[in-house]
Amino acid sequence: MRLRRDYRLHFADHMTIIPPVIREGRAGSHCPGRITVGRTAQYTQGIPEREPERRYETMTKTRQSNKQLLKRLALYAVLTGIMIVLGVVNIPMPTGLNITFNMIPVAIAAIAVGLEGGAVMGAVFGLISYFQCFHVCGFSALGEACALVAPFLTFLQRFFSRFIMGLSVGLVSHLLKRKAHDQVRFAVVGFLAAFLNTLFFMGLLVLLLGDVADVQQAVAGRSFFVYVVASVGINGLVEMAVSTVLTGAICTALKKARLLNMAA
Repeated sequence: MRLRRDYRLHFADHMTIIPPVIREGRAGSHCPGRITVGRTAQYTQGIPEREPERRYETMTKTRQSNKQLLKRLALYAVLTGIMIVLGVVNIPMPTGLNITFNMIPVAIAAIAVGLEGGAVMGAVFGLISYFQCFHVCGFSALGEACALVAPFLTFLQRFFSRFIMGLSVGLVSHLLKRKAHDQVRFAVVGFLAAFLNTLFFMGLLVLLLGDVADVQQAVAGRSFFVYVVASVGINGLVEMAVSTVLTGAICTALKKARLLNMAA
């Protein structure tokens, strides 16, 4: 191949013809810098030599972040569907407080995602709990009685008790992640999800809705502790036992399937 005197043939990843004044950057040339020939030819003046690598790393991190976000959204959608089903099939009790296992999806989200997962699914649990006062996603006799008298206070009591519970178990899961064995962490988070759900729910019930006739009749001059033990003793024990066992078993299976670590 015949070339003009002012050009040389250079082989990199592909054939390119490069003027020597550009390649060598001689003084007096119209190109003030030089070029680095490799997979990407670039002028060093004004463009750092590692700029392509940094852009590639940034794009890779962005893709990984988007992938993790899609996984978390899919997890939230699946757990929300499970919550709706559990809300419909909960076990009614004569005291008006149903036995529910909706804290289990909250515990799973807290273990898989962390603080964000616990907060998101705790908020979903709170909304479902409030909708049950109006025969949506299940039914709660005590919730219906409270909502007829004080709908806004009932919303605060039902939503924030579950939301704070989700935040709490998410924080506990995050703190235990590097300090305890996974099976221990799963069991502890499952137990605390049921225990804190009962504690916050009953505490806000008395504090915010103590003037409701049904609550006054239930308390009947007894202390708050006696009321909690009498009303939710069986409920709480069943919920804590089932939540501890199922949360541990489900999270162990998710860990083996490599579907558990979805933290942002």
